[in-house]
Amino acid sequence: MNSPDTLHFRLYVAGSSPGGQRALASIAKIRQHLFDEHIQLEVVDILMEPAKAEEDHIIAVPALVRLSPAPRYKIIGDLTNAPNLRAFFGL
Repeated sequence: MNSPDTLHFRLYVAGSSPGGQRALASIAKIRQHLFDEHIQLEVVDILMEPAKAEEDHIIAVPALVRLSPAPRYKIIGDLTNAPNLRAFFGL
């Protein structure tokens, strides 16, 4: 059961592309500053699950979508900019 304080994110990648790997590494660094139990991260490979990408209107990867709390936000492209990524996570 998730706490109401849990933040839900979905990261879209394309296979094991370098951009996706860099995004995962950047998010892992940010998560070191957060309580893991308050973050739920789902990684979606658009090559395996294209319908989810279509549902979230993803047109480029990597893309990170904050699913909750509302409103939904997404950032697309280079996810290695630490200040932008920290702001996205609310730090």
